[in-house]
Amino acid sequence: ALGTPGVPHEDDLHAAVTHGLRGAGEAVRERMGLTGGLSWWRTLRPDPTLTALVLDLLFDELSADDRHGARELLRAALPTTQRPLALAQIAAALAHDEDVATRALARSALDRALSSDAGPDALAAYECALAAAKTLGDAARATSAATRLAAAVDRTLSNDQAARCRGAAWFVCLRGDGDRARMARAARALALHDAVQRPRAASALAWITRHPVRRDGPWWGQDEAAVVALQAVFP
Repeated sequence: ALGTPGVPHEDDLHAAVTHGLRGAGEAVRERMGLTGGLSWWRTLRPDPTLTALVLDLLFDELSADDRHGARELLRAALPTTQRPLALAQIAAALAHDEDVATRALARSALDRALSSDAGPDALAAYECALAAAKTLGDAARATSAATRLAAAVDRTLSNDQAARCRGAAWFVCLRGDGDRARMARAARALALHDAVQRPRAASALAWITRHPVRRDGPWWGQDEAAVVALQAVFP
């Protein structure tokens, strides 16, 4: 089929994304090391949260040995992990595994995340929890996560303050983890989970439009990919 001149064909976009994922998988395998985890710098200890994020995103691109090493690192980290967002991220990563014991561990981490007040991380934590529940095929936990996520979206909608931007340090803003990006991902997850949530997602998109991110310091990355993904939900 002929495409629109100057606009990439869907097959070309899919091929580009697949190529990018495979390249990312190869880069991760080079960084895994003997510990099976990833760290921000090679000289640091493996970081469970970073490892969970990468395992969740690149699970199909990693080898069985890489998955095993990451899984063992996350299993060891769970008893001391308290932050609901981190618990949800670990649950989402472990949920991909076919091992029965690992999936049970994912459900346990998910229950801990859903039973806690995620505070300022509510949008990200419950969006991640919803993804974990859906990967597990657990309708009851998905409903619980969606309920908490909808409440978090409503709380953000009622806040008319400027959108915040988070970072690993006070002097740098990670745009992909700011309020606009978190709101976009949360609203998209709700709309795709249940059509009843589409009006709430539309309100979230309007909120994002009214809240441009503050540029009061150096920043890294962007939030527009998350916003475009939300816009794509609405034909």
